[in-house]
Amino acid sequence: PGRTCTGFLSISFMTTTLKNAIDELVKRGKNQGYLTQDDILAVFAEPEEHVTQLDDFYKKVFSFGIDVFENVSEEDMKQDAAVS
Repeated sequence: PGRTCTGFLSISFMTTTLKNAIDELVKRGKNQGYLTQDDILAVFAEPEEHVTQLDDFYKKVFSFGIDVFENVSEEDMKQDAAVS
């Protein structure tokens, strides 16, 4: 019988490079308080090939309280930098 995985377990089956990229992305999200879709697509360049991992990634990000935005304006980035 084939193995199935749920939740964050599927992340363990990813390549080390992808896992490291995801870890860095989560770290950036924790530091900024948000990520953009462009940030995520930079790691998951072909999301249709990583549907399960992407779903797990979003669950992880939201569990840390990290917001995900379509995009962030330069003005928003300046305001975030000023607050930090």
